[in-house]
Amino acid sequence: MDTMTWLNEDMQFEPGRVLCRSERGFSLWAYTVSHGQLLLRSPSGASWLGDRYDTTIDVLFKPVKAMRLQDRYDGLVIRCATEEEAATAKADIPERWLFSDDRVVVLEGDGAAGHVVCKAVGWCEGVLASGQRGFFVDDSSRPPMRALDGIDSGLV
Repeated sequence: MDTMTWLNEDMQFEPGRVLCRSERGFSLWAYTVSHGQLLLRSPSGASWLGDRYDTTIDVLFKPVKAMRLQDRYDGLVIRCATEEEAATAKADIPERWLFSDDRVVVLEGDGAAGHVVCKAVGWCEGVLASGQRGFFVDDSSRPPMRALDGIDSGLV
């Protein structure tokens, strides 16, 4: 996995293209309603897969229109949906909610599958500083850290 990647251009979302792959375990970490942001995380330390990591990996999707997810993925592959997969994922979304730049990314990992309809996806790997909530959070203009509470966890 790259250290920092952000994908939001049409040319980056070729149908069927693998965007990233990791053997680590990822959990559904947070969702914020206000900006439609979804965060998957592979935290540092010991994992449920029995491995130990010094770094954290955050994967952020935004703005999210729809999702079908597992609560965790043992290993994670994120790829662009094929045209058929994209049509199936968008079939239950009212047409007036969709825009031409909404993309479907497929999530797969050791038998678990899902998808996210969004405009952009990015990931970052590194060591979280003490008190840092995540790589996609600008804590400089916020009050001191607070616990994540409910579905609006302060990702923005």
